[in-house]
Amino acid sequence: MQWLALREAWWPMAVAVAWVLLRSRPVVEQLLDRHPRKPITFTTVATYAAALKAGGQHVTPALENSEAAFHELRHPLETGEIEIVGTPFARVGDLQGSSRLEMGNQQTILYTEISSLVPFVDHGDLCLIPRDWRSAHGSARTNLRGYRNVLVRSATLVRAFPEERTLLTHVSSDAVSPPLSLDNITVDTVNQSAPTSADPSHQTGTATPSPKRRRRTHLTPLQEAVIDASMRLWPDGKTPASAKLRNAAIAQEVKKTLGTAVSASTIRRALRLQRQKKRKLWSG
Repeated sequence: MQWLALREAWWPMAVAVAWVLLRSRPVVEQLLDRHPRKPITFTTVATYAAALKAGGQHVTPALENSEAAFHELRHPLETGEIEIVGTPFARVGDLQGSSRLEMGNQQTILYTEISSLVPFVDHGDLCLIPRDWRSAHGSARTNLRGYRNVLVRSATLVRAFPEERTLLTHVSSDAVSPPLSLDNITVDTVNQSAPTSADPSHQTGTATPSPKRRRRTHLTPLQEAVIDASMRLWPDGKTPASAKLRNAAIAQEVKKTLGTAVSASTIRRALRLQRQKKRKLWSG
């Protein structure tokens, strides 16, 4: 039975990454059709995208692989623009190979925590675990903690990464359509989904390509706080030569004024957007 992933209110992390990388409803659903029983991973997504690209069947956005797509997705997750939930888990193992898995209740993963998490496949399941080894494993390498069953809210994801009508040699133009009513989804329970009836989108033909999506140029509230902090710290515009020291000072200032943690990647993006706006003003 086919799972109509793009009609679900929440998508597994790997499906979200597949969307960011492929940006096409029919192509993502075809990927899921090929793995109806086994959950997909980043490797599954990357392999499928590479095969399509090599065969000339699909032109993906300017992202190299699934890891690059996850990096692109991380920014709106870090700024709280896209909601993500997961089930906390702790695996306690011993040197003989046996382990005990303890699961908590599903909860929202705070955007301030996202920057410290990395994807990891544990016993066939894609999880998010702390980047720091001691935080992830504690006192023993056989232990592990993090989040399982990680899900991303589909409506906000599609708004952040709109579908692109890329060239498909095996799907009709009628099939390449926006996900159904995603902007109107207000479901608060993770398990609610749409009926799994046959999808009429799998037909043959060619879709009409369209211009590539422009990158976001506006500042998010957190990025604006970064710019404000930078201007307070260095009103003359002369920031420290060391990016590490600069980022640490800005993060401390934002934490002091907003009580919110900010990642180095968010700081870099905010400062880059500010520089781009200044260049446009100067050139105009």
